[in-house]
Amino acid sequence: MPADAPPTLLTGTTLGRYRIERRLGAGGMGEVYEALHLDLNRRVAVKTLLPSAASKPVAVARFLREGQATARLRHPHAIEVFDVGM
Repeated sequence: MPADAPPTLLTGTTLGRYRIERRLGAGGMGEVYEALHLDLNRRVAVKTLLPSAASKPVAVARFLREGQATARLRHPHAIEVFDVGM
């Protein structure tokens, strides 16, 4: 996906307890958004699969494994994963 392609999710879209604020970046399989955790009033990053990738079971499994692996990391220079799902 070109970086200048329009975002898949629009500002104000709510995904569960997260409200999308703006797209931060995009790649070949997904997008990363700045969002607000509505219950905690906390800014977070939300990574989503593009619809073209979300329709492929192999890509979905890879996405979930990435979240699980990253959630096990504990380092001051690594992000923390608080949630994963489809």
